[in-house]
Amino acid sequence: MNPRQLLRMFPNASKAVLAANAIDYGTGVPDAGEPLKTLPPQIQTKIPSRMSVTILGQIRGGKNNMIVTKKGKHIPKREWASWRDDAVAQVLSQLPKEWEPIIHPVNVRIEYVAGDRRRRDFPAICDAIWHVLEKAGFCEDDTHLWPAESTRVYDKDKPRATITII
Repeated sequence: MNPRQLLRMFPNASKAVLAANAIDYGTGVPDAGEPLKTLPPQIQTKIPSRMSVTILGQIRGGKNNMIVTKKGKHIPKREWASWRDDAVAQVLSQLPKEWEPIIHPVNVRIEYVAGDRRRRDFPAICDAIWHVLEKAGFCEDDTHLWPAESTRVYDKDKPRATITII
């Protein structure tokens, strides 16, 4: 990683530590005699481990729910925007009062429960969930969320998605 990337991950690190831990991609392999450098300690965050939120109802992918105007502006369809706003409200109601948005990369587990047996596009489902979480203030940027585990089942009576920080 270059110093700029390290600074994004460790904003409190000193310039000397960042310079010492920058990797030169010229050879890709450190010298055999060179000792390994240690990274700065992880920044303490207020993210509770195993924090989870649940979005009730069928998750609607946003990929096919956008309208492009003649001027090239992307606008969500009314039904999708209504679903999104409801999902954002659900997430907001589950966040603790002192919640601060996630500002560092985290792995998440997605437990997706479909309300019907239609084929689903997982990237579109993830994208819709990520946008809801970002809009609700769960994370500063949805690129910080990485799906490390996921499950998919069917339950006609209780469709939902549960997102858990792992």
